[in-house]
Amino acid sequence: ANQRDWPFIYKHKLALAAMVRGATDYVIDSFVRFHWITGWNRVYLFFNDPNDQGIQHARKLEEFCLAKKDEGITISVEVMDPEWWESAKKKSRFFQRRDKNDTFGNICRALEAKNDWICQQLVACDMALLDAHDRGVDWFAHLEVDELVYVPKLLDNSARRFLGSRDRGLESVRLWNFEAVPEALQCNDWFREHTLFQVNPYHCHGFKPPREYDQLLRRKEGRELERGADDAAADKKWWLDLLSPMQERRQATLRRLDLGLKPPKDKDASSPGLLALKTGGAIAKKMTTTTMATANKKAKEDEEDEEENSEARRAENEDEDNDEGSESPLSRSAKTKATAAATATKEAFLSFSGYTCGKCIVHLEPSMMPPLPFGLYGFLSDSGEMLKTEQARNGGDPVVLRYPHASFSSWRDSYENPDFANSDGSDIAGMPPPARTHLASREVVLKRQRNMQELFYKTCIMQSEHNELAWMAEHGVVIRIEGVKEILELYDKPPAEAEPLPGQVELRDMNSGLKFGR
Repeated sequence: ANQRDWPFIYKHKLALAAMVRGATDYVIDSFVRFHWITGWNRVYLFFNDPNDQGIQHARKLEEFCLAKKDEGITISVEVMDPEWWESAKKKSRFFQRRDKNDTFGNICRALEAKNDWICQQLVACDMALLDAHDRGVDWFAHLEVDELVYVPKLLDNSARRFLGSRDRGLESVRLWNFEAVPEALQCNDWFREHTLFQVNPYHCHGFKPPREYDQLLRRKEGRELERGADDAAADKKWWLDLLSPMQERRQATLRRLDLGLKPPKDKDASSPGLLALKTGGAIAKKMTTTTMATANKKAKEDEEDEEENSEARRAENEDEDNDEGSESPLSRSAKTKATAAATATKEAFLSFSGYTCGKCIVHLEPSMMPPLPFGLYGFLSDSGEMLKTEQARNGGDPVVLRYPHASFSSWRDSYENPDFANSDGSDIAGMPPPARTHLASREVVLKRQRNMQELFYKTCIMQSEHNELAWMAEHGVVIRIEGVKEILELYDKPPAEAEPLPGQVELRDMNSGLKFGR
C-alpha cells in the first residue's frame, strides 16, 4: 500500500473533502478505503442530512482509525446539523465576506432562500480547507462521493507520488474527468461494478483544453468575441464522423420523449451537453443545423403566427361560398408546422451527463491563507487572484473517475430531490452552464411516466439502446479501467503470510515431531 507503518513521516500530506447524500454503506466504504490506499491521509465526509443512514458506517471507519492509532490515515465525519451551521456561519469565509462582495452574498442568499445544494458543498469545502490548512496539509481536493482520483499503475497508483513530483511553484493541478457508463440498470457499489468509462474530449486527438483564464472569461462574457480559426480544424473531423450516426439513431426515441427544452443561449454554448464544447462551431454545425435553425426561427414564427391566423380567418370569412370539403389556409398552415416539428432534428444529448471541465487539486502554503473554492471545479487565491495551474492531460497522468447516475434508481432519486434537481449553479460564480443532459433528466423524471424514464436512461445515460457503445469503443472513446476494482478487491483479501527465509525453515519428523538438527 501507499501508507507505510507509523511512525513514518510523510513528506506530503494529502486531504480531500466530499459531501455525502443517500450513499450506501458499500459506496462510503469503497470511497474512503480507496483514497486511503492510494495515498490520501485525511478524508472529510460531510452529511447534509443529519438522519442519513450512511453516518453510522462512517462513524465505524472513524472508530477504526482511532483504534489503530495510525497517524498516516484518518477520517473526519461532519454532520451538517443546525449546530454545525452555526459554527460555519462564524468561520466560513463565504459568510464572513457576504457584505463585501456579491459573489459571497449570492451564495449565502441562495443557502438561506432555497438551501441550494451547490452552495452547501462550497461552504463545506471552505470549512475543510481551513481545517486542513491548520493541520499542515500540502494538497487538497474537493470531490463528490461518486468520484475518485485515479492514478495509473505507471505511478504505482500513488497520488502522493504524482503530486509530490510537481514543481514547487505550482499552485494547483487540474485533472480531467472520465465518466462511467452504466452497463446494468441497478448496482450496489458502483466503484466495484462499473469499469467502462467515456473518455474526456480533452484527452482525445484534436482537442486542446482552454487556458484557465480563457475559461474564466468565457463563463463571464460568452463566446461571441472568440476567434473562429479553431472551428475549422481538420483534425476534429473524426469526432463528427463518430457522433453523426449516433444522433441519427436516437431521433425516433427522442421524438417519442418530446422533451421540448429551450435552446441554449449563445453564452451557454460551452455547456457540456452541447457538441460545440468539443467540436467548435464548424464541426458541430453539420449536426445541429436543423435543430438550431428551427430554434432560432421559432421566435420569429411565433410573432408571425398571429398575423397569419388573422389573415386566414379573414380569408375564411370572405370565402363562405366555398365547398364544405375545401381546406382552409389556417388548416394548411397548422399541418405544415406539425410536419416540420415532427421531422426536425432533436437534440441527442451525446456528451457527459455532467461537467467536462475536470477538477483542481490545490496546493496549501503554511504561510498563506488557503485558497477559496471557485465553483465546484476550481479555486482562487484568498485575495481572488487566479492560481498558477497545470493541466494534467498526458496519457500517464491521473484522472477523476466520475460515476454519476450509476443506477436507474439513484438517477431517479437524485432528480426527485428538489434540492438537487433545482440546483444548476446558474447564479454562482465559477460554475459552467448546466449540462443539457442534466436539464433533460430533470424534465424526464419530473414530468414523464416510468417507462419513458427508463427509455431515456437507456438511451442517453447507458447509451446502449441503439448499440452506441460498440461504435464508441471502436473509436476509442469508451475504455475499460479496472484499476479501482482491482485495488479494492486486492485489499479485501487477508494479508498473505510472510515467506520464510532459508535460515528460518524448521525441519521436523512427520511422525514424532522431532526437530532435525542442522
